[in-house]
Amino acid sequence: MGLLILPSVASLLLGMALQGGSVQHVPFEVLDHDQSSLSQSLLRYIAENDTFRLLGQANSDEQVYEELKNGDIAAAIIIPAGFGKSLTRGDSPQVITLYDGTQMAAIGMVKSKVMEILLTLRMGYLSEVFQKTLHIPPAQSLLALRPVTAEVRYLGNPEKNTAHFFLNGILLNITQIAVYILAIELYQKPHSRRFFSDLLARGLLLGLAGMVSAALAMLIQAQFFYFPWRGSVPAALLLIFSHMVVIANTGTLLRIVLQKTLRAVTLSNLVMLMLLLSGYIYPVSAMPWFFRLVAQVVPFTYSAAPVRDILLLGYGWTDILPDWGRLLVFWLMSAVLLGYLSRRMVKQIQPAEPEAEGGEVPSC
Repeated sequence: MGLLILPSVASLLLGMALQGGSVQHVPFEVLDHDQSSLSQSLLRYIAENDTFRLLGQANSDEQVYEELKNGDIAAAIIIPAGFGKSLTRGDSPQVITLYDGTQMAAIGMVKSKVMEILLTLRMGYLSEVFQKTLHIPPAQSLLALRPVTAEVRYLGNPEKNTAHFFLNGILLNITQIAVYILAIELYQKPHSRRFFSDLLARGLLLGLAGMVSAALAMLIQAQFFYFPWRGSVPAALLLIFSHMVVIANTGTLLRIVLQKTLRAVTLSNLVMLMLLLSGYIYPVSAMPWFFRLVAQVVPFTYSAAPVRDILLLGYGWTDILPDWGRLLVFWLMSAVLLGYLSRRMVKQIQPAEPEAEGGEVPSC
């Protein structure tokens, strides 16, 4: 049962590692071929932004590419010669932004901030031109340059905290692997007619233990790392419990079918893949048709994402009923299969009753 402590340990370690929330201090480098006042302003904006950790200025294009290849930096920007003059003429000068494609978790935020800084630089310069040539007040010049404004709202995650997006799914994945392995390790061969009821009871107990383990891991996040919990706690616990019962029964089924503990434990790798196949990290709608079908039969699909919606969006009972219904169907299917296999196994071990002479069964 010590495996069920792992989610809480992982919660502490991951919480400390990701407590920064959004991506910050990404190693960044600038190569300035222009050396104008405007290019230096761009350099200053980058240095003052917490998203970047400016390591300095490169001396050549080759140095930039080499440092990206070696992993010394995650992104870079090359400012071409003539950048400042092009901007003062009202043109749209082109800069080159380079990203390390192996660090996609950070690249999205870096790209957004780079574009934001470039837009700010252009608007700042044009606003200054408007003020000097047309004698337009600063506020009006900015309105003229930005006639349409867009207000961006991140529902459920206004802090844009990366950990809030995927951490609870990772903890649930660790928990389900622990429950799966425990179901295999605790399996015992049939020794009585109550074998089937014992299997069902063990599945329910492991489901309850898995629910408690996952809940403790999430409680650590809420108490120590300010993880939000905006929705119904009982609804989340019901989903987690149902999911863990299905996983426990799945482990038992595979242990019976494969007959060897090691063979069944090896398939825990497939359980781990549920995190990806469920669409929790990568949307199901963007997957090929075959994997969209696979996601429909993965229990993790109906637990992790709905629990995240409870935590971040404040979902309640009525919102999770369809997902809980599908988990209930999975449980019934696993119970039917366990019943079929246990009945066959009990028949095989049931000794034939001895008969006395004359065909009468002797009394005790």
